Amino acid sequence: MKNKILIIMTIFSVNVFSQDSLLVIENSTQTRIFSLTPRSKKVSKVNGLTFGLGVNSLIDSNNSIKKINGINLEVNLISVLLMMFADPSKINFSENPDYSLNGLNISSGNFNNAKINGINISGFNLSNSNNGISISGFYNYSETINGLHISGLSNYSENSNGLNIALFNESEIMNGMQIGACNQSNTIKGLQIGLYNKSTNHIGIQIGLFNFTNKIKGLQLGFWNVNGKRSMPILNF
Repeated sequence: MKNKILIIMTIFSVNVFSQDSLLVIENSTQTRIFSLTPRSKKVSKVNGLTFGLGVNSLIDSNNSIKKINGINLEVNLISVLLMMFADPSKINFSENPDYSLNGLNISSGNFNNAKINGINISGFNLSNSNNGISISGFYNYSETINGLHISGLSNYSENSNGLNIALFNESEIMNGMQIGACNQSNTIKGLQIGLYNKSTNHIGIQIGLFNFTNKIKGLQLGFWNVNGKRSMPILNF
């Protein structure tokens, strides 16, 4: 009887161990410390480093990576062509991002439906949302941007919270500050500093050569200031 019990316990232990081993193997195919991109195998999360042509579900529909925690390095010559010929205003991203990147992103150019949390340094940035610091050589174009965003040419977003610095800044809803040659926003709570500032509803201050708004609760300081009540040089309210 004791021998039978011992045999049953041994078989049960081996079975449990085998299941655990298979589980470890299965999980190991889901998470990696390092991965090349794009990735079509069963690697859904990378905790560490990714390197390659980039995670781009708009081009590679078979991409399996859904989250990167760490550093993403992308070198893709196609991004240069996209920067030259793609029209950012005609790109419609879905509300839900295809993947998220938490950490540092260094890329020749972002062209993906991604949520970036952390620091982004790229030739241009076309993504779902950015939270943190984004520095782009040409433009930042995202549905939502939160934090500091610096671009050589332009920053555009539907919703922006923080500081935008570029030659041209444009947002539908802005909470914070725009600094550039030309700043435009439909609804803004904060400060615009530039040669030309324009808004529809403004709570805050406009400082520039030419300031225009339909409705303001605050001040306009500039060579010529126009709002829904009056047009005046130097100071308007």
